[in-house]
Amino acid sequence: MKKFKELRKKANKFIYKSYEIQEDEDKIALHFHYQLDEEGKTTDFLHRLSITKNEKISTDFSMHNIVFHIGLAEAISYYKIALPQEFVIECGTINEMQKKWFEKLYFNGLGEYIYLNGIEVKQEDLVRFTCKGRTFDKTALCTQQNIIIPIGGGKDSLVSYELLKKEFPDALMFSMNPIVASQEILKQHPKHAIELKRELDLEKILDFNARGYLNGHIPFSSIVGFISIGLVCCIKRSTSSFQTNQVPMKKTSSTTDRKSTISTQNL
Repeated sequence: MKKFKELRKKANKFIYKSYEIQEDEDKIALHFHYQLDEEGKTTDFLHRLSITKNEKISTDFSMHNIVFHIGLAEAISYYKIALPQEFVIECGTINEMQKKWFEKLYFNGLGEYIYLNGIEVKQEDLVRFTCKGRTFDKTALCTQQNIIIPIGGGKDSLVSYELLKKEFPDALMFSMNPIVASQEILKQHPKHAIELKRELDLEKILDFNARGYLNGHIPFSSIVGFISIGLVCCIKRSTSSFQTNQVPMKKTSSTTDRKSTISTQNL
């Protein structure tokens, strides 16, 4: 707890600087820029997501709203280094209800991290969002009944697909940085497979860890969820059967067990 307070005082501001959408004939790449202010010294983190275009992918809509929110979900990978209370968003704006929602996501999503690092903090004291960027228009798209199944390499993903494929024969599967097991699943269904590359600024994260900063699990399912929503938006909206509007997520029963309490709040 003492270490947490010392590090939080030392690195007291996290900034979501910008996002960028780069697109060419072959690929769509999303670039995110974050900063951590450490006693006046700023460290830049550059995060990247990319996907190869194919017949299923379309970008005939404004992607800015969903990409901005993907970046807000991805930011937790770098925010967790010191958990600074001040979180400045310079490339967009979220309203008060959204701030409360993301405060809850960050607190609950970092529950194991908070417990294992011996941190005593209440949800309302963990993070406070300040916005300095633009307000986004709502994204409204027409979809039809279909699903995207995130593939993680375990048996849950394959079981989900097998259970759902009869009702949704055009179900899509997507995997980020697929391991060998995931690749084998995708190879069996090439017409329904989507692969995404996720690149962390890992060297800088490890440098902070080596200097005594904190580490631990993040709510990866929430990141997958936001990216999946982005994919839902990108699936072609035509007479194609690939149109989709649902993303089934899997979890183990232990993720809902309330095994610990910190600052009178269940984790």
